[in-house]
This record gives sequence, structure tokens and C-alpha cells, in this order.
Amino acid sequence: MSASQKLTGLENAFSRQLENEQRSLAKQMETADRLWDAYERTEDEQLANLAQAFEERALWQYQKRMEAIR
Repeated sequence: MSASQKLTGLENAFSRQLENEQRSLAKQMETADRLWDAYERTEDEQLANLAQAFEERALWQYQKRMEAIR
């Protein structure tokens, strides 16, 4: 296997991992959005707190994972 083929394989692996992380973040943010929607309908502060915590955790995890794959 040539050096360029190895590089392309690494680039593809990185690209797939990046896409997976972005997809995971998007799913988690969709869940947070549903919690925010429920909060707006009910005005239940616990839902607002849960939505905010969920968003913060999702972003923190995403940042940590992105740092790890760089």
C-alpha cells in the first residue's frame, strides 16, 4: 500500500468519525429541542433545566471527542 493510499484511508476514517460525531450531536440537540418545546407548552421549570443541562452536556461531549480525534 502506498503512502498516498494510507493517507486517503486515514482521511476517510477521520471523515467518517467526524460525520458520526456531528450526527450524534444533532440527535442530542434534537432531544434538547423537544424538551424546550415541552417546557414552552407546560412552563415546567424542571423541563427547562433538563433541556439546558442536556444541551450543555451534548456540547461538552462533542468538544471532548473532537479534541480526541484531532
